[in-house]
Amino acid sequence: MENQLIKIIDRLPDGIVRQFLKRNAKYSSAVAILAAGYFVTSRLYRVYFGPLSNIPGTFFDTFFDMPMLYYNLPLGTRYQRMVGLHQKYGRIVKSTSRTITISDKNMIKQILHDDDLPKAWAYKNLQLDGHQTMFNTIDKDFHKTRRRVVSPAFSVKYLAALEHLMSDSVGEFVQHINSAVDTAHLHNQPSAEVDMWRLLQSTALDVIGATAFDQSFNMVKNGSHPLPATITRNLTHAALASATKSIPIFGKIVDFFIKSNESKFDIGKFMVGIIEERLKSGKRKNDILQILIDSQNAELKNDRLNNEDIVHENILFLIAGSETTSNTIGFAIIHLIEHPEALALLREELDSVYPRNGSNVRFEHEDLKNLPYLNAVINETMRIKPVAMGGLPRETDRDYILGGKYHIPKNILISAHIYACQVDPEYWPEPLAFKPERWLEGSDIPADKDAFFPFSSGSRNCIGKNFAWMEMRLLLASFVYNFNFDPVPESVEDAKHLRQFITYTIASNSYKVKITKRH
Repeated sequence: MENQLIKIIDRLPDGIVRQFLKRNAKYSSAVAILAAGYFVTSRLYRVYFGPLSNIPGTFFDTFFDMPMLYYNLPLGTRYQRMVGLHQKYGRIVKSTSRTITISDKNMIKQILHDDDLPKAWAYKNLQLDGHQTMFNTIDKDFHKTRRRVVSPAFSVKYLAALEHLMSDSVGEFVQHINSAVDTAHLHNQPSAEVDMWRLLQSTALDVIGATAFDQSFNMVKNGSHPLPATITRNLTHAALASATKSIPIFGKIVDFFIKSNESKFDIGKFMVGIIEERLKSGKRKNDILQILIDSQNAELKNDRLNNEDIVHENILFLIAGSETTSNTIGFAIIHLIEHPEALALLREELDSVYPRNGSNVRFEHEDLKNLPYLNAVINETMRIKPVAMGGLPRETDRDYILGGKYHIPKNILISAHIYACQVDPEYWPEPLAFKPERWLEGSDIPADKDAFFPFSSGSRNCIGKNFAWMEMRLLLASFVYNFNFDPVPESVEDAKHLRQFITYTIASNSYKVKITKRH
């Protein structure tokens, strides 16, 4: 009824409305009162009798339908608001009249895996110039086709063939730190101060360069490149744009701000240059880019990626394969610093497999993947510091029954709040404590793996899961095995200020540690 009335009023020519008010001025106040009364009444009806009225939530949020930006200041902190709502109201919460958020493990599995609801419209805000990719499309058929084309590049067998390239980048990471320590000693300093947050970002990009494009970007070796800063800026801008799209005037202001603050470094042109160089060379390479290029000769037309498709998918790889992995390793290092007993156990495990004899060690993923405590440290980090801290939004494409009892109309956004699920005390004893041992067999506080969604679930789960695991194991093991490290005091404070843009990160984008070599 409310929507129908609005449509009727909208169809009336402005002149008719003005003439009515001019000729019937004495009625204008009454009309205004009636309009206000209708607004209040319709909103009250929505709160107490609407389709989501049986789902708990704040009266204010549902009545006014406050935009995302209202709860996202400082930018990147909206996730804190959502966690607070779950703590107050439980595992299903109404955050607006058409949005709910869930932290129940069975409901999350239902919408992500069992019923495979489509991604919500918010993902369109991540499309560059409206161009769909495997990650940001909301079209299930498009995603199915694109994933079929790309998936061979992320198979376990194919990644095993790329391990030596990843290991080379990890070796440069270790050498960079060794050189920093040697330089510090030359200046009579007992340790080297290294910004691990930024070094890990650079290393992750070098890994992507080596494995996806058969060329290192030399981020670590050269020490400076605009690509990491550009990726961080783009993620921040994407989050800001998403938060303001529902407010037209703010959206326009933000669009202007983003355009006026765009980096001079064009990540699109950067990728075009790499692809054109490969095509001109005519040489086949054993990397991810080659698989995408080969798709241009696929039998099925829909399986063929044009050059623009390849550019956008590779931009996705750069972003999804760098900040996500590097930030997780960074958070793992922070947790190990805060829990020296866990660090000691991890070192003991690594030393038992690779005895220290003074020679350089090159880790093999085949060995690392079977180390229980290394895997436990990474899993526990992803539990407490998930990449998708803000939730995984899906949208009902039909009238829907959630959890066997909640009737959800079509076109309602349901966000799977995996962080609230992964720190739910009924699923996880001592939920906020960093306890890798909960992942070990026979633990007194076992992990509830059914309440753990670090790579999402269902058809839209992370295609790069195996890639990420290999990189995280190699990098974290190499750092812990080779070096002693302590935080720089100001970085301890920095690590307390966290933000969720597209990925979860430290607000300052920096975490410095003092490093010495292990002997």
